[in-house]
Amino acid sequence: MLNRLHSNYNISYQLLYTDSQAEFTSSDYIELSNYISKTMLLNENKVCSEEDINNYKKHILIKKAINELHSANNLDSEKIVVHY
Repeated sequence: MLNRLHSNYNISYQLLYTDSQAEFTSSDYIELSNYISKTMLLNENKVCSEEDINNYKKHILIKKAINELHSANNLDSEKIVVHY
């Protein structure tokens, strides 16, 4: 059906679905969808695997740590390592 709609009306889509038992809020599902859709082609269907979800959770942890470092505005933190 989606391929036919795309052919007839030139409407692109990305379809992502999962049967994971992971618990997410509505906003988490939206962020997960945005995170995974960046790796998808247009007009593609994808089953979201546990590996995808685990990678997303790692991404969120890293993003949160970077935001905390930015908010602290402390370049002397032991969490910051600069390589020359």
